[in-house]
Amino acid sequence: MPERMGDMRESSVMEKMTTPERLEKMGAMHEAHMTAMQSLMKERHEAVLTFYNQLNPDQQKIFDAQSWSFHKCHPMH
Repeated sequence: MPERMGDMRESSVMEKMTTPERLEKMGAMHEAHMTAMQSLMKERHEAVLTFYNQLNPDQQKIFDAQSWSFHKCHPMH
């Protein structure tokens, strides 16, 4: 519920802005969100590589097959 309250407070702030101000604010929020997502993706990428490099060749083959199978079933877009 606190997130919802934050949304309501944000809404009242946005309500008082002009359209260009709202567009600027929403653009900044979008940029912050994208930066955070890119950071999380980079961390995940590095963690997977660290884990993968610790596997022996047979384990890597299994991991490769399993991770590809997952991506085929859960495409990004």
